Amino acid sequence: MTRNEFLKKLENVLCSRDTIHGKPEDTFNIIAKLWTDYLEVKGNTSLTRKDVALMMVLFKVARQLNGNSEDNWLDIAGYAACGTEESPKYVFKTGGKNEI
Repeated sequence: MTRNEFLKKLENVLCSRDTIHGKPEDTFNIIAKLWTDYLEVKGNTSLTRKDVALMMVLFKVARQLNGNSEDNWLDIAGYAACGTEESPKYVFKTGGKNEI
């Protein structure tokens, strides 16, 4: 693929995303508010993998608020599933060892 072909494909993807997810600047404003509130409640800025999973859920919530898409719901469930693996309440067997 040439640089021009790649850029044209990128343009098509970005333009189609506006119809699905709304304008990026609107979504970014929602994300900024959600993440600011999250960090304020958390009380510090040292983020964990669990925080990333939760913040990505918030990212998808912002996208869903700005434009309805089944993909957002699937991604929310996926990030939630990943987040459960980061909770010390659960222990998973990985490679023959217990890991928290």
